[in-house]
Amino acid sequence: MLLSLHAHGMTLEKRGHQLFATDIVGGDDWLNFNQAFTDPAIDTVVLVNSPGGSLWDGLRISKLIANKGYNTVAAGSCSSACSLLFMGGKERRFSNAFDPGWTYIGIHGAHNGSDGSLQMQANPEIYALLKTAMGTKFNASIVNTALYQMDDSNGLMVVPDNIRNPRAPIFHCKSGQTLPKDCTPYPDTDALSLGVITHNDLVTLVLPSAFQPSTQLLGRAQTVLLANPAAYLEAVAQQHCISARCKDNVTALQGLDDSKALAVRDAGAGAGWSSKQPSIANAVLAAVYSCNHILDRPVQLCTAEMANSFDLRHFYTEAEAEHRAKLAQLQVPTEKFYASEEFGGGFGTAQVYRIEKPMDMPLMQVQGVQTVGTQELARMLKSDTPPAAIDISGAEETIPSTSTLFFGGNAFDAPELASAFHSRFTALLKLLAPNADRPLVIFGNGRNWLSANAALRARQAGYTHVLWYRGGMEAWKRADLPSALTTVRAVAN
Repeated sequence: MLLSLHAHGMTLEKRGHQLFATDIVGGDDWLNFNQAFTDPAIDTVVLVNSPGGSLWDGLRISKLIANKGYNTVAAGSCSSACSLLFMGGKERRFSNAFDPGWTYIGIHGAHNGSDGSLQMQANPEIYALLKTAMGTKFNASIVNTALYQMDDSNGLMVVPDNIRNPRAPIFHCKSGQTLPKDCTPYPDTDALSLGVITHNDLVTLVLPSAFQPSTQLLGRAQTVLLANPAAYLEAVAQQHCISARCKDNVTALQGLDDSKALAVRDAGAGAGWSSKQPSIANAVLAAVYSCNHILDRPVQLCTAEMANSFDLRHFYTEAEAEHRAKLAQLQVPTEKFYASEEFGGGFGTAQVYRIEKPMDMPLMQVQGVQTVGTQELARMLKSDTPPAAIDISGAEETIPSTSTLFFGGNAFDAPELASAFHSRFTALLKLLAPNADRPLVIFGNGRNWLSANAALRARQAGYTHVLWYRGGMEAWKRADLPSALTTVRAVAN
């Protein structure tokens, strides 16, 4: 989340009396909003899936909205600086444009966009704005918690759409790494009683095409449409479904709203599906997960074949070709290490999974695992006997010849959750890297505990020669080495 001193700027579009705005607050937004507000027809600002942005632009534009007497509507998520714009509205409502689980206002204190450092001295201005907007419903204790109880820049007070989801409480997480069980719920307060919204009814919206859920999947826009989605779904139901329930759910996807996705098993019958997700990427991950882990069936790898009405099958064949080409281009770099991958975190050895704050710097070693640097890994991948490589980052691109095990670095303290996850991880890993005696490289985004967790788990799953590429994609990119397209075949959680 962002409530910072630097940002890029929002996309604006006028439709009748509504001004739609999305993306990051900042840049030339003050001028752009001023220009848009010269249209006398405008009386409502619709904020669509914005993560926030510049504090100062957020404060100024919020005051401009308030002075104009405009109403505001939240479509999807509206956090940080976006919440300031929303609170400038005379009348404030949620909309039905997105699933209730993805519709909320997120409030927190200021931080610097460059380094993430907290900027508590700026919080009184946010406090004053919220107090004015909330009026007699203002709750100083809750607002102070949102603004000042932050361990890092991703601490957040989430105010959900409890009109459609009345059991969802307001909750506060001190950090972006705070486990859900450790966040503080406020079950006796909701968006209306706190004064975040002014009316408990939803606004029905027709979003402009530029504001529709993204068709981006792992950084690639989807453009290949199924010629006949209904016929395709019928064929999948007949070829991949055994139960009547599976057939009914697959064919019913045709009539469901976006975002939705369908995945089929690479071996044997079985399919997974998902709908009402915030983006095409979320839908694909959910569909592949449900396909990987069908109840009472062995775990299996899956291919996402459809998202909305897009055909994704070409995505996988293109990725295979790209991986081969990029591996052929790979040259061993001149330096052993990049992006300080060999430093930080202490000289101890990780022996247990890290559950809390997994994005912190990890120790230098993982028990029973060999740590490798960028130069050494590149040399190994170019050899006649390259290791298997598993990326747990879920980033848009990965190291050539690598398979991705999404969410493979997770860990849980509850025994039943930990046991179930370990079983899923192990089963998927054995499908992605079936030879437990072949060297296996594990890596993630960079120096954090997620990749350390996965390396330790692979060793405990019976792999005899596990290597941990501690620097991960951060070091690989810093070395200016080629990357290839990530595909979704295995989702552990």
